[in-house]
Amino acid sequence: MLVASATAWIIANPPKIDEFSSVSILGPALTASSYFPGNNTTVKLNETVQWNLQVYNHMGSTQLFLVNITLSNSTIPGPNAASNTPSGGYQLLRIFRAVENNQTWTLPLQWSITNDTSSPGTTTIQTMTINNTPVSGIGLPANGGIDFRIVIELWSYDLQTHGFIFSFMSNGAQTSVFNQVWFNAG
Repeated sequence: MLVASATAWIIANPPKIDEFSSVSILGPALTASSYFPGNNTTVKLNETVQWNLQVYNHMGSTQLFLVNITLSNSTIPGPNAASNTPSGGYQLLRIFRAVENNQTWTLPLQWSITNDTSSPGTTTIQTMTINNTPVSGIGLPANGGIDFRIVIELWSYDLQTHGFIFSFMSNGAQTSVFNQVWFNAG
């Protein structure tokens, strides 16, 4: 009788799943290391940086995700998870994909700085190549060429607005996730 009651209770009250999604950055060997050539965070002109981005879906159903990649510096506000506000950086790449529940989407990312200009005390990234696609017209400066960052944001498709939003519902609360890696240009 006790077993039947416990079984009936479990069937009537299934455990809630912990709904979440994540985005992570891994090095070329799919490890949390070797993010930069020679482990040097100063990226030289035309030096290729290879990463693997991973998006994990544990939302309980298939989700349509958008990975938004921007270039930023220390003066541009970054993403804010508390207010679900995306980065104000320069758009480098947007790519989307449907990811099934409990699946991981691995996205190879290759990038390099292909043109920069320097003036006393400032380096400005003018053009980059992202996954073999040139991105021009950037014009993003940083004092001394330090404190640039690549920001990776995870956006989800919202059925009510019929568009992508920088957030998703997780256990009844709106949340957002992002990752960023700082580097210097030299």
